[in-house]
Amino acid sequence: MNKSVIKNMKFFIAAALIILVVGMTLFGVLGLNQTVDYKNGYELNVAVDQNASKSVEMVKAATEDYLEEAGITYSAWDHSQMNEGRTLIYKFDTDYTEELKDLETELRAVLDEKELTAVDVTVNFYKVKDNVKIDAWMPLAAAAIAIAVIFVYALIMEKLAASVAVIVSAVMSSLLFVAMMGITRIPANPFVTIGVALAMVIGAGLSITTVRRLKEESKNVANAKLSYAEIADKVAVLEKAKYILVTASIAVATVALVATATIYLMFAGLQLLVAGVVGTFTSYFMTPLLWSAIKGNKKK
Repeated sequence: MNKSVIKNMKFFIAAALIILVVGMTLFGVLGLNQTVDYKNGYELNVAVDQNASKSVEMVKAATEDYLEEAGITYSAWDHSQMNEGRTLIYKFDTDYTEELKDLETELRAVLDEKELTAVDVTVNFYKVKDNVKIDAWMPLAAAAIAIAVIFVYALIMEKLAASVAVIVSAVMSSLLFVAMMGITRIPANPFVTIGVALAMVIGAGLSITTVRRLKEESKNVANAKLSYAEIADKVAVLEKAKYILVTASIAVATVALVATATIYLMFAGLQLLVAGVVGTFTSYFMTPLLWSAIKGNKKK
């Protein structure tokens, strides 16, 4: 087998095994990371009915100054838009009910000093969830459905070498996604099931296009003297631009989601990035290698 193929295979296998061992160990010990909304979470809502004279910005600054002076640290921040105002949302994993009992009075006093007496501010602090856990069957069901669809498609549309390459790439992508979620500690809910399926689909989809290119090149008379391993190397080079473009597109989508500064869209963007990276990484390294290994070293 060509040295380049052996080098790529060893690199991928070593990297994948390290990620799987570390990630699955963390997953087994710590489980998937959760936001405060899904583990004994508390939430402070400060609603401002209108943004007269930039009152929302004033209330936000006053609220955060109040929290800082009280030594209260929030885990995440978000907001929701109202007709003319905005609701500021602060998320905690500790019950600060006693510490926050005078918050509305303090904010009202700040606004009165700035002559914004017409602005209505309401404050609520409450418990959001009580240790909601991810049901294991949800990501497993998503993975099982995706595997079944990919398996049936591969068996019907592709030959043995191509089918194995596609299915293995899909399964490995989903496993690496879970492992990376364990390592990066990106909050899982509410998108982890979609992330598992997405990683699998990206890995399988790219793998399908690559095996088709492999089959085309193996039939090309210009490659008649090349071994399957050499054809795999050639295709890996030819397909590199496609993988770079897909990864770049996913990165742009991730930046767009993170730039919204909306907490769950940011988490969705980060999960999209993980799914895209593991899907492209797995397909790029595994598909040509498995295809050439099953085909054998010499060109028939």
